[in-house]
Amino acid sequence: MRVLMDFDGVLLDSIGTLASLIPGFRPDRVETDSFQGDIGVSREEVFKTLYSKRYYESVKPYAEAQDALDTLRGAGVTVLPYTEVPPNPILMTIRNRTIAEMGLKGSVYIQTKQGKPLVDDIMAVFEDCPDNLERWQGRDGVLLYLIDHTYNRETDSYIRCKDIKEAVGRFLCDVSS
Repeated sequence: MRVLMDFDGVLLDSIGTLASLIPGFRPDRVETDSFQGDIGVSREEVFKTLYSKRYYESVKPYAEAQDALDTLRGAGVTVLPYTEVPPNPILMTIRNRTIAEMGLKGSVYIQTKQGKPLVDDIMAVFEDCPDNLERWQGRDGVLLYLIDHTYNRETDSYIRCKDIKEAVGRFLCDVSS
């Protein structure tokens, strides 16, 4: 069994990291994954930080992330990283190092207008961005898990989970039944 795992917002605490790096940023008011809402700072400032070396060096996994990955591996599931970065060699190196530190095989995708690619032989996708999951709808046998955040509450089209630990538990129940 193979699954795709997004990083920012699923395994890594991107919103918390942005809040620690940007004075005045209001993560509780982020309404969309493109940082719409009364967020206390300009969207430009958020994106500038999000695509900076400082962000990539600062962002840390959620407390439950490694346990969730270990649970999947213990169940014989191959976890593939499903993360994209700007075409910047420094950021790519930092993120690939994070992938290796988390015990995953694979590497980042280069950010494109088409978004993350569709991959064959996948049983599930774990994401925080509804737009990325939308591209997977209708693919036979692919379970779509959406990790809950303030910016993705407008959709009910996916299996919504409060965090990656809950999503992994639900996935393992879903595939065992």
